[in-house]
Amino acid sequence: MCICRWNDGENHLIFSARPKLPFDVASGRLHVGKAIIAAPGFVLGTFRQGFDIALPVPLEAGRRLSPSSLQSTWTRPVILSILVSADNAAAFQHLQKSHPGRVRVHCMCNGNNDQSPDGCLRTVDLDLTTSRFCFAFGPLLTVLLGELLLAGCIPVVPFDSDLVLPFDEVLDWSRSVLRIHLPVSPETVTDLEKLPARDIAVMRTSAWFFWDRYFRSWDVIVTTALQVLSSRIFPKTARTYDEWNQPAEETEPPVFLPGVLAKSVGFTAVILTYDRQDSLLQLISLLGRCPSLAKVVIVWNNQDKAPPFDDAWPVIPQPVRVLRMKKNVLSNRFVPYAEIDTEAVFSLDDDILMLTPDEIEFGFQVWLENWDRLVGFPSRLHVFNTSSNIWEYNSEWGSTLSMVLTGAAFFNKAYSRYYTQSLPRTIRDYVDTHVNCEDLAMNFLIANMTKKGPIKVGPRKKFRCPNCSNQDMLSADSGHLMERSQCIGYFAEAFGFMPLVSVQYRADTTLYKEDASGEEARYPNIGSL
Repeated sequence: MCICRWNDGENHLIFSARPKLPFDVASGRLHVGKAIIAAPGFVLGTFRQGFDIALPVPLEAGRRLSPSSLQSTWTRPVILSILVSADNAAAFQHLQKSHPGRVRVHCMCNGNNDQSPDGCLRTVDLDLTTSRFCFAFGPLLTVLLGELLLAGCIPVVPFDSDLVLPFDEVLDWSRSVLRIHLPVSPETVTDLEKLPARDIAVMRTSAWFFWDRYFRSWDVIVTTALQVLSSRIFPKTARTYDEWNQPAEETEPPVFLPGVLAKSVGFTAVILTYDRQDSLLQLISLLGRCPSLAKVVIVWNNQDKAPPFDDAWPVIPQPVRVLRMKKNVLSNRFVPYAEIDTEAVFSLDDDILMLTPDEIEFGFQVWLENWDRLVGFPSRLHVFNTSSNIWEYNSEWGSTLSMVLTGAAFFNKAYSRYYTQSLPRTIRDYVDTHVNCEDLAMNFLIANMTKKGPIKVGPRKKFRCPNCSNQDMLSADSGHLMERSQCIGYFAEAFGFMPLVSVQYRADTTLYKEDASGEEARYPNIGSL
């Protein structure tokens, strides 16, 4: 057959359900040139990473079981089923003898022929619904992987297997496949039996999801392959990791709240302070003019000096609570205090006197529509210096940002809990030891959990305290930028990658700089540069 405009396969995609096609190409029996191959049966030596697409072997039409009809993985009597060819069956018989009824060795036929020589099973005769784990390797794993997922039997594969699992470019197979070191021994069986039931239930759920979403028919397999190809061509619109690997109901943002909160809930202003009493009192007076303010919580970080007496605090309509800290650490800013009654937290430094009530109100409204993100005013950017191979902290004005400083930012109270309980302890210790970068750590945390960038509110770029001396400000130190760069590098290493997301977006009022009056001008005093 002649293919017009073949051009040595360039811009061609070859689909095949035959596991032997990659071998035929690698051995020179079949010339495909520059064509992309989408087929099962790839091994590392024949697979062109980022080019070819590994497919599953399609199951026979009609092969489908309902998850509700399958036994719970943990109550299945057979711990391990071993699926091997006739040539390898003898090597595993001792396990079946030493664990009668708990280990089964299935000798598989080469192909689905009508004959079953020497007691070997055809794939259609295989019943794995009573097995918790199924071990297979080599070509058999290629053929049987879909059967294992369909039966709810957790696949177990050799740790050093060179088989390329289907759609491995987008699917995280560690969620549903166990890898073990060979040989398979009685200790292996014991270890499998000891695995926590909850972990196995999670893996089985993931295995079923993979089969139902990506394996259940040839049409689905082809569609998935085209989606993988599309994600390469249009990376900005590609599915996220969660969208590929988790059921839809599990891909909601990590803060499990309604999409938009009622405006009557308001926000709690949490102010971290040490020794700037005058600016602190001015800030409280400013906040008191914000209609959505529910409460002010003062985090008093000075152990050597007591907070002002009650009659020294400004009188505002909202309650003011003072919490005295036992230790002066910056992480006190993000403790999920019981005094915080609202979901929205407005984190503030005690010298943020330049914001107007309209700016703060508008920022809160932006957060209500983006409740899983960090929404605030001072913005910063992380950049990678290719000359020195280090991450750097950039405070220059620009249209791109990847961080919003928590000296004036809204976030969900749940992130305080994640910061205190889930953020790597090494990062919190680094922040407290170096007395710096707690705001950057919160940016890393939220970006890692949401895969989204922060939102800067309004046009203002200058956030200097009007009444503070430079000596009072940590950021006035000449080494400040270097220390912040070191923080970014350390945090990226602790996370194992760079989670920060750069964006070119700013939230402004709709009528900013337009002629409007009365009800049309909701935020007339939005501030300037």
